[in-house]
Amino acid sequence: MKFDTFLNTAQESLRFSIAFQEYFHEPSLTGLQRDTYETYLKSRKRSVLIQIIKDCDHQALNRFLENGWMDTRLLSESFSLAADCSDAQLLALLFTYQQQQGLSCKREDIYGDFD
Repeated sequence: MKFDTFLNTAQESLRFSIAFQEYFHEPSLTGLQRDTYETYLKSRKRSVLIQIIKDCDHQALNRFLENGWMDTRLLSESFSLAADCSDAQLLALLFTYQQQQGLSCKREDIYGDFD
């Protein structure tokens, strides 16, 4: 039912909400549904990352990172967003990913105005 709504609605916010919830939180998705949601969300990586951080959704962030959707630009932005939501675990996940991938960000992207 949700998949049909996703396919047929003209409301972008509803499409995004369905794809996000189903892809990141429904383990029993079929291959076609999973692939459709993934293609849709991958083309909206920045919006997905903002939603993950807004929700302080550690499970979704782990999957986002495992999928290889993070890039240096998004990583820089995600540090300041995660700092704004004051979730130490999100920041720890991002720092760990940064170190594992050998990515770098400008100091001000990570620490903002906390100096």
